[in-house]
Amino acid sequence: KEYLASQLWQDVKTIVFKNKGRCCMLCENEAYTVHHNRYSVLELTGERLKYLHPICRPCHERIEFCKDGSKAMLLLAKCNFSKLRNKRKKKLGYR
Repeated sequence: KEYLASQLWQDVKTIVFKNKGRCCMLCENEAYTVHHNRYSVLELTGERLKYLHPICRPCHERIEFCKDGSKAMLLLAKCNFSKLRNKRKKKLGYR
């Protein structure tokens, strides 16, 4: 929580939105948050943007939380993200 409230994270989010736009990569709604697919120092400091994705709040909640409202473990969150991303790619006609 401390990191997410930090100026560093606010700066990283600004950079991600500037470079990748404000469109949710999973549904095309307006993105208000950035999802980490990796938590290395490179992502946490914004030095590598490849695994940081702009997404909307509903998609982020679908990724990060279980049906019972508990926080998903990292592996489950990655799996949820991949499922939604693949569903979007299929809808757009990508393989």
